[in-house]
Amino acid sequence: KPKADIEKPILLKKIDLQKQTVVKGESAKLSKFSKTNNVVKCDFSLQSDGDQVILSTEWKIMDGEGFRFFGFITKKSKIDLELSNGENVSLQYSGDFEPKEYPKYGFTMFTAKLSLTKEQIRKLQMGYITKSGMQWSRRYENYDVFDPDYFISELPKLLR
Repeated sequence: KPKADIEKPILLKKIDLQKQTVVKGESAKLSKFSKTNNVVKCDFSLQSDGDQVILSTEWKIMDGEGFRFFGFITKKSKIDLELSNGENVSLQYSGDFEPKEYPKYGFTMFTAKLSLTKEQIRKLQMGYITKSGMQWSRRYENYDVFDPDYFISELPKLLR
């Protein structure tokens, strides 16, 4: 790629994009206890205020006591994405987020936000997501990718 292209400034619009399921797969930990209620799903939505890009993540764990298995999302938590071009991008959470458990309905929600750096925005547009992993406060797990071209299709909508 020409150097000028890489250093082109990233100019953002003010926009909120709809949430979409990006990660969806079986949890190795939950599979030990249930063959049916073992799915972990994560919806992503991007927002830009014109200065920065926020990625909202909404994790849905098919267990009414998700805290027991996964704990919290903390400052040490991160989403690791492996891209089709060989790049790895780690998206780091900046705060602590408690899960909301719905034992009556058999699931737990972890809703948390993180901001994307300009470098991450550039990298995420260069390849499809081939693998995803999540560092919870209690364990690390890998999950299947449901929407591999999420960032390739969504990030340009934020750019001027």
